Formats: sequence, structure tokens, C-alpha cells
Amino acid sequence: MEVSASQRGPPVPRTIRIADVVKALEIAAERLGDAERSCATLRTWAAAGRVTPAGQLLTPDAVAKGIELWMSAKASPSQSLPPSGKEAKETACPDAKADTAARQPPTPLSAKRRRAPSRDAAAAPAAAPSGAAAAPAPAAALAAATTPEAVPLAKSAKRLQQKAAEAVADVPDVASSGTDPVAKKQRSGKPTKADRVQEQKEQKEQKEQKEQKEQKEQEVRMQEAGKPTYADRVQERKEQELRMQELTERRFEEVMLEIRGHMEEILRRTGPAALKEFQAAPAGCDHRELYMRLVHARQEADVRAPEELNAQLMAHQLEGLEWLTSLYVNNLHGILADEMGLGKTIQSLSLLLFIQERKGNPGPHLIVAPKSCLSNWEAEFKRFAPGFSVHTLTGNQESRETELGELRKSIAEKRPVACLTNYEQVYRNEWLAKNEWQLVIVDEGHRLKNPETVLHTAMAQLKCRMRLLLTGTPLQNSLSELWALLHYLLPDLFTHMMDFKAWFAQPFKGAEVNEFDMQLNPQQEQQVIAQMHSLLAPFLLQRLKSEALGDSLPPKVEVHVRVPLSAWQQAAYTDLEKRTIRLLGDDQSVTSEQVNNALMQLRKIALHPYLFQESYKRDDNLFRVSGKVEALDRVLSKLLKFGHKVLIFSQFTSVLDILEAFLQFRKITSVRLDGQVPHEERRARMARFQSDPKVSVFLLSARAGGLGLNLQAADTVILFDLDWNPQNDKQAIARVHRVGQTREVRVIRLVTDSAVERHMEQRCQEKLEMEEKIMGAGMFRKQANAEQRRESLRAMLGLGELPSGPASASASASESCLTSPEELSQQLARSDKERKAFAEMDAALLKPKRGAAKDAPLLVRCGRLMSSSEVPQGFTVRADED
Repeated sequence: MEVSASQRGPPVPRTIRIADVVKALEIAAERLGDAERSCATLRTWAAAGRVTPAGQLLTPDAVAKGIELWMSAKASPSQSLPPSGKEAKETACPDAKADTAARQPPTPLSAKRRRAPSRDAAAAPAAAPSGAAAAPAPAAALAAATTPEAVPLAKSAKRLQQKAAEAVADVPDVASSGTDPVAKKQRSGKPTKADRVQEQKEQKEQKEQKEQKEQKEQEVRMQEAGKPTYADRVQERKEQELRMQELTERRFEEVMLEIRGHMEEILRRTGPAALKEFQAAPAGCDHRELYMRLVHARQEADVRAPEELNAQLMAHQLEGLEWLTSLYVNNLHGILADEMGLGKTIQSLSLLLFIQERKGNPGPHLIVAPKSCLSNWEAEFKRFAPGFSVHTLTGNQESRETELGELRKSIAEKRPVACLTNYEQVYRNEWLAKNEWQLVIVDEGHRLKNPETVLHTAMAQLKCRMRLLLTGTPLQNSLSELWALLHYLLPDLFTHMMDFKAWFAQPFKGAEVNEFDMQLNPQQEQQVIAQMHSLLAPFLLQRLKSEALGDSLPPKVEVHVRVPLSAWQQAAYTDLEKRTIRLLGDDQSVTSEQVNNALMQLRKIALHPYLFQESYKRDDNLFRVSGKVEALDRVLSKLLKFGHKVLIFSQFTSVLDILEAFLQFRKITSVRLDGQVPHEERRARMARFQSDPKVSVFLLSARAGGLGLNLQAADTVILFDLDWNPQNDKQAIARVHRVGQTREVRVIRLVTDSAVERHMEQRCQEKLEMEEKIMGAGMFRKQANAEQRRESLRAMLGLGELPSGPASASASASESCLTSPEELSQQLARSDKERKAFAEMDAALLKPKRGAAKDAPLLVRCGRLMSSSEVPQGFTVRADED
């Protein structure tokens, strides 16, 4: 039975002869001029089992022996390379040459040689000395590589031929047997993956060698031209860094001494005896405690709650009054930095009544607060200190002029007077800067942490006897912020408006170093912060609710409710991710505007698709198209059934618009407070929520409703969206969880399973962890460059190290831990009765619809969330949305 050529498959390659290896090396060396590279290439091909175009299998043994033989001949020019077996045969029998050539399969190289014989090969016989036989045609390349002076001796040639024959005998012909696995893999003649990897490795090594060679050549040229080389520049940079370290160390010691000098100057004003005692203190004593005691040298005896105060002070509030009184009698300024909800307002009012009753000082006093807090101050004065004449400067110019006239009249009559105004009026109303005040109280005083603001400048120009800052936000352990507060409290000592970094580097300005490249190491920075805290200690009182109240304040329970995106949100989110990635591409010039815009669009998609529509229907799609509003619908139905009152905070007034429409659709009575609500209307709405049992929900913008409000009528806070600053969330929670609250407080954070909100959640957690450390880690952080902005945006998109594709918001939904309806009910319930009722409500609400897809999520199957088939076509997110 005959088998056709196509059935037999490709021919089995035969093992290459050593003589052919030698010939190939000679040709390659002649063409490339690089013997080492030729040998390395042949070794690599042999290790990979490559097959030559002539069908010869390269084996490591044959290649190694051929290289050894060729290198020996190359090292000894007197010796000649042996002819291959084929050449010897052709020399003995010239007629066999044609027969052999006819049997060899043609190759591109052999065909080229037949068409155009090389000039060197044609000239080889003529170049041979007389009496010498002409070299055979296949060995022409070898003959051309030699000179007439290198004609082989007969004995040497015979010896080399014997070695070649022995080497050929040692090489096993495994290819002909078909048992070599490498040969089997190479029958196709295509390079394998190992070949490609090895080739890439070689290319990389060659590139590195080339770069090193060019670098050395460049350094030689630069040396000849008298220019510094790369090594010189590296050494120069090291020397400059060492010099900067020495200068920084010297400046650090000067700063520590300068801060101590400020402390001694404060004590000198107290009296020479105080300064002498401080300087004479032994090294082992607590200098901070001694310093605080000496600054508060004069103490008021028998400090009690004022008689006209219509309240019973708690223990920590009475302690606060004692400290405030000490500030007053020692002519000091201070910061009352109690945690939000400990009653900083009533402590301040107690001080005003105390100095009126005990010191005969009726004022006038100026209280500067955010506009949203003015109505609360009015209510607190009316409740706790009704004897004070309170005048509020806000509104239009006509009403301000009228109120200002009444204020002047009260001051002239020597009545106890307090003027309330907002931040903006301080730098707009010249009369406030001209008047002589007794106390200037700044509510939410952390607004003065930036010394470059117009507000800071205007507040520093107010004339008064005592300055008091109220802040519930923990002091950030940043040197610049501490410096700004010290400048406001002690302007005669800290006279410069520049920030700490500028002050630190000022002595080096104009020198041969970049003064702003100087920075403290972490240990030095920690020591400076501790020293500045010591300097600030007599002027600061800061307590936590857990320390001041213990078990007297009802518990607060915070829960994170992770909800899925609706099908509409998933489609829009994924589309926006892809468009953003395409927009960025490989461009490195990503601006802050691009980052912020892309982030804003992703945040809004995660909240509600209607944020990108000018109009929408008031129907059940208000909650079916948004995972957060759907969860909010279930939460409110349960809480309101048991009489709980709820505050809902959002960063966006446009979100409040949608939530207000949703509450109207559900016929839930609510009130709203944002920056557009007039002052008088704010007070009326707050009073209505506090007293009207029918008003169960209060919608508040985080900016307008997160500061200085007392809303203890509520016992639940819902944070609808995330804030980059976790302290703002704490401010919002403190509207409910504060002194006066009698019920357990629940805080519910709604977080979608989207990359952007996971990223925000992680960043907020990092900030909270940083605040617990004493070091101000970001003091000298440089401005973000384009690459950092790009990486930041990719992190917000949920991408990995390489932008291989969009991080779909829906792709991670099945992997992450979403909050199930059962878990949510357990988290909301405050009693067994509520827990049982919530379970029954879920059972009735979450029944799958007939015909719903069995593999769909529960909320989709029961119709609570929109399915993918209901997503409207043509929905787009405009890139210019903000």
C-alpha cells in the first residue's frame, strides 16, 4: 500500500554536521563582524532545537564542538579549517557535485548563490597560490575568509579532518530516528514561545549594552570638553543633599529654641517670678505642666454657674467655665475645642453671664458664626440668657442698618449686649472693625486655620479684650494650621502672616540653596509639633464625649448599608468609564479639571440617573432607577412606622430636589434646609421639625445643615452620599448625638457597590487613621504632577496598574458583600418588636413577580429595581456636567 507525500507529513530533519556549523560560523562572522554574537545565537538556537532552512537540526553537542573547532582555527591562523564531508567527496569526485546539488532541496540562500555567485567566491581560485588545488564551490565562503598567507598545511589539515570525523561520530543522529521531542516540535520551522522569550531577552541585553556603551562614550566626550559627567552630577547631588540635611538640622535646632523663646516671652508677661521659676526647673520635671500652671497663675475663686443662667451645667461644662474664666482673668485668648455635642454654646453663654455678674462687664460682645448657625444662637440666648439684648446683623442693607441702630442704642444704655453676625459681614461692615468689643467669639473657628483668607485677615483686625474660638473639628496635627491659630491668638508674638513652611525656610532665602526644598524628617517634625502643642496648651481645651459624658450619653450605632446599582446606573456607569479611559488614553497631561469632572460624573451616576435629566415623572421609578433611593424607601417605611424622626444629609442640592420629589410621591411630610433658605425661614423650619410630630423627615445640605444646629428631636441620621472630608460627616451626626439626646441614635451610611464610592470610602478611612497620629504627614507635600493625577483618576475608576479595560460597576457586584434586606432590618431594629415587624414588612414587599428571571437579583425579581430590559435607550452623560 503506497502512501502519498501529503499523507507522510513533513520530512524528519537530520542532525547538522560539525563541518557545516564551522562553515556557518565563518559566513556569519564575515557578514556581521561579531564572532561572539554569532556563537551565542547558534547556542541559543541549538538549545531551542531550531531547524535550519536546509532542514538540518541544530543540536547542542554539534554546535558546541563546531564552535570549539572554529575558535581553535581562528586562534591559530596557521591552521586551516577542514572541508566538510560533502566538500571532500566533491573534491575526490567532481561529477558527484552535480548529483548532490540535484538531490539537496533548494533554499532561498542556495538559489541566490546560483543566480549571482559572490564576488569573493569567484575570486577565491585566482587568489590561491600556484600549485594549490581550487577550493570546492560549497567551501568558497571559507576560502574567501582566508588570505594567501593562511593556506593550510597538509598535516594540519589532515589532523583537523580527523578531529571533525571523530566529533561527527560522537554526535547522535536522534533526528533521523524521530525520537527527539524538540525536533518534533520544530518540524514546522516556526519559532516557539521559548524562542521569542529568549530573543526578547537578548534584545534587552543588547539594548542595555548599547546604552552603557553610549553613556561611557558620552562621559568621555564630556570629560574631554571639560563638562561634568553623569557620575559627577550624582556626586554633586549627594553633596547638595548632605548640605541640605546639615542646614535643616541646624534650622530645626533654631526652631525648637525659638518656640521655647516664645514660651518664655509669654511667661515674662505674666511676671518675672514665673519666668525665673520656669528657667530654673530641673531637667526631669514636666515643663509643659509647669508652663500651663504659670500661664494660668491667677485663679478665680468659687466659680459657679451664673444665677441668670436658665440651665443646670454638667460637670464637664462647669469645668469648661472655670477654664474660660481663667483665660479672662489672666488676659489670655483661647480655643474651646470640645467634641461636637458637649455644649460649647452654653459654656460660652455662661462665661458672658459670669463676667457680667462677677466682673461687671456687660459687653458688648461679638459672636461670628456661619449663617446657618445664627438662628441657633438666637434660640440659645433666648433659652439660657434671656437678659441679654441680642442683635443680629444679616439680611439686606436696610435691615442691617436698622439693627445696627438698635445695637448702638443698647450699648449706650449699658445693657448686656451681644451682636450676632455671619463671616461675610466681618469684612464688609466697617463699623464692626471700628467698635471696641469685650469678647469676640468665633463659632466653627477652624475656618481660621488658613492664614491667607480674607476672613482671617478681617478677624485679626477686630479690637477686643479676649478672643475665643469654638471648634468641634479636632485640630489637624499640621504645623501650618497650628501656626495660623497661634498667629490669631498671639498676633504680637507670631507677627508674620506666612505659613510655617515659609517661616521655617526664611533664613535661607537668597542663599545658593532652594529654601523650599528643605524639609524636616518625620522625627524632627514630630518634635516640632509636640513643642508647638506645648506652646498652645494653656490656650486650648479639648475633650471627647466618651471622656466627658461616659455612659450618660445614649449610645450611637453606625451602620454601612452597601446597595447595588440599578441596571440603568450600571449601563451609564460602564459607558462613562469607557469614555473616560478613551479620553485619557496615553496622554500624560491630565489636568485637575479633568480629574474632578470625571469623578463628579461617576459620583452623580452612583446617586441617581435623574441628575442628568431636566425633567422626570413623579412615579415609582424615582426609587426603581437608583439603588440608594430604593434602600432609602425601605428604611423610611420601617422607621416612620415606629415614630422615628430622620435627618437626611446630601452634598448636592440637586439630590435634595429628587429626594423631596420622592417624599412627596410617598406622601411623607418633610422640611428642607440648604443655603438658599432665608435666615427667618431657617428658624421656622427647625422649630417645626422639633415640635410638629407630623414632620418626620428633615432634608439638609451638608454645608448649610451640618454646622451648629441642635436637632435632638431626631434619632436617626442618614448620610445619603459620601464626603471627602470625614469630619463633615461627624459634624452632621453631632446635630443629633449631643447633650440633650435621650434616645439611641442610628447613623446609616448608604454606599453603592461602585468603584468611585469604594475609592472615596477608602480615602476617608485613611484620613481618619491619619488624624489619630501625631505627625502632620502632608505638611510639605508637593503639588500633584500629571502622572499622579492620572493615577488618581485611574484609581477612582477602579482600574489596576494597567488600563486593560473598564472596571465595570456591575462586575464587582456579585463579588462584594451587599447588605441583604434581612441584614438591613437587623441593623435598623432597636427592639424585638421592631425586628419582628420589619421582617414581616420585608416578606410582603420582596415577593418575586410572576415571570421574573430566576437568575436576576432579588430586588430586580420583585420589581424594586429596574431590569436591564427597561433601561431607556439613548441616555448619555454630558461631559460638561458639573
